[in-house]
Order: sequence, then C-alpha cells, then structure tokens
Amino acid sequence: MGQVAEFMKDIHGLSGNMQIKKENAILLPVDWQALRGLRIITEGLLLGERKKQQFEPSVQLALAMTKDAYASCLDLPSGDERVLRYLKGETLQCEENYKGYVLLCTDGYPLGWCKGNGQGMLKNKYYAGWRLT
Repeated sequence: MGQVAEFMKDIHGLSGNMQIKKENAILLPVDWQALRGLRIITEGLLLGERKKQQFEPSVQLALAMTKDAYASCLDLPSGDERVLRYLKGETLQCEENYKGYVLLCTDGYPLGWCKGNGQGMLKNKYYAGWRLT
C-alpha cells in the first residue's frame, strides 16, 4: 500500500508503527508491545482504507490531528455557514483551488476530510452516519 506511505509523508506529528490489515491501514503506538496482557478494543489509530485502488483517509485520523499537521488545511470560523453545510454532508465551495485531500477545521479543531477538485469545489468525505439531518 504505497499510497498510504505517500499520503502519510504530508502528515506531521504522528508517530508509530504502520500495519496493514486487509484493506485498512492502522497506526500502532511506538511501544505497543508494552500493552500485552491488556484487553484492547481497538489496537491502533485507523489511518484509512483502500477503496477502488485508492487510499481514503479516515475521519479518525483527521480527528487525531492538529490543523498544522497536514499541508492542505482549510480552517473556517465556527460562524461560517460552510461548517454547518459540511456537517450535513454537502459539497463546499472555496476561494482556494485545493487538489486532493484537505483537512477541514473550524476554529483550529479538525472536523474531517474533503477532497478538492482543483477548481474551488470540495467534495465532502464526512461519514454519512455522523451527518446532521
């Protein structure tokens, strides 16, 4: 899964041992062997999964980051109507021409991912089950 390594090179501040399980990429803690004997519900941070031969980062990864951890970040003020539109699952418009994955934040706190088309449109990647109705 070279696509995962390619994506992760743009992320700063996360460290650990990457493990691939089926279509999922997981980041294990550096000293994960010290956890032996403990009952673990989730063994690491889900980085994302491979869908249609491409890597798609997880919302869990976005929420574990800071706004400065990823090169392409759009930080909107909490009063911006686009924040609510994002949480509803809608496509967003912006002045910047982002291409590829963009970390969407509000007041410096990450909400999730969008995917820019290079023409000012951001496709929403927020989980459908988490969306506001």
